[in-house]
Amino acid sequence: MLNQTIANTQEIPRSHWVDFFNQLTQQSRGRRYTLEICNADMGVQTLAKHATLSSITCDPLQKGDDIVISAGLETLSFSHIVSHPTALWVAQDLQASPIALEILDAENTKTILRFEEGAS
Repeated sequence: MLNQTIANTQEIPRSHWVDFFNQLTQQSRGRRYTLEICNADMGVQTLAKHATLSSITCDPLQKGDDIVISAGLETLSFSHIVSHPTALWVAQDLQASPIALEILDAENTKTILRFEEGAS
C-alpha cells in the first residue's frame, strides 16, 4: 500500500524512456518495491513484495519493445518484462522523488511499481 503523499503525477514521453529509466536506476538502485500487474481478465496480481531494485531498462526506439524490471543486488533474483509498452506515468513525492510507476502495455495491462517508504 502506498502511504506516501503524491505531490505530482506526470506522463513520460516515449522518446525519453531510456534516459528516464537510466536516471531512475542510478537514483533508486537498492530501494525496496512492490510490483503488481492489473487487467480486466485477471484483476490485480502481486508479482513481488519487498523486492530490491537492481535496474529498470528500456529498449531504445526502433531497437525493440520491452521494459525489464530486475531485482537483486549481488545476484539477480527476479525479472519482469513488460512487452509492447504504450504509456508510462511516474508519481512523485513532495521532494520530487519517484514513489510509483505505472506502465501500460498494448493489451491494456498495467504494471505498477511502488517504492516502499523510507527504503532507499
